[in-house]
Amino acid sequence: MKYAIIEDEQIAMQNLDQMIRQLRPHYQKIFQTDTAEETIKSLMSDLKPDLLFMDIELSDANCFTIFEKVDVKVPIIFTTAYDEYAIKAFTVNSIDYLLKPISKDNLLRAIEKIESLSINTPIDYRKLGPEVFQRSKRQCILITIGDKYTYVNMADVAYFEREEKYVCAVLFNGKKYITDFLNLSEVEAIVNPDDFCLISRSIIVNIQAISSVYKWFNNRLKVTITCGDNTEEILVSSARRKIFLDWLGG
Repeated sequence: MKYAIIEDEQIAMQNLDQMIRQLRPHYQKIFQTDTAEETIKSLMSDLKPDLLFMDIELSDANCFTIFEKVDVKVPIIFTTAYDEYAIKAFTVNSIDYLLKPISKDNLLRAIEKIESLSINTPIDYRKLGPEVFQRSKRQCILITIGDKYTYVNMADVAYFEREEKYVCAVLFNGKKYITDFLNLSEVEAIVNPDDFCLISRSIIVNIQAISSVYKWFNNRLKVTITCGDNTEEILVSSARRKIFLDWLGG
């Protein structure tokens, strides 16, 4: 597999290239660029990559200007810090949309998806967009620590909890932080529904945080959530019981 990296941050480019080489040492990088202009020239040359790893905000322009000049027919894995471009990304040949900082596990899943596609069958990558977009929900969230904002990985969040005017993220290490979400509906819109579920009016839980589920009075369920040394017991209403059990059972 021949690939190219389009990335204007040198460290990000080096890190990505290193992960690709570790995961697929037989892959061959045929070019790397950091501007839209250079990318257009490379794609119009005799260099023919099978796969593109592409950042969105390049040093001279937004990457979507590339598609106005070149008919790109190879699959693209977008690597970016901006989640607001996800829907637009799937109007081109996007296979996956990875938010920085990119984990090796997420990169591997994206590569394996491409490898699972038949190289002998023409593929309309645009049709893959909605499916991939649903699975590539936001991979990190913004939290508040004092007067500073920082990011945490979604996989580190045990559950989200609505508290009066705020929505807090409780991590697996037991620490709780205020997020920039206004309500749990906003959280539901960006989490992966395979990983997170609304189990009460105030809690959205990560499936990895559930340590036990018990039958409870009035057809309800009692769910135990474990975060570090702390445990929380949450009641799932009879109205949400079936939804929760269906989600839990996959």
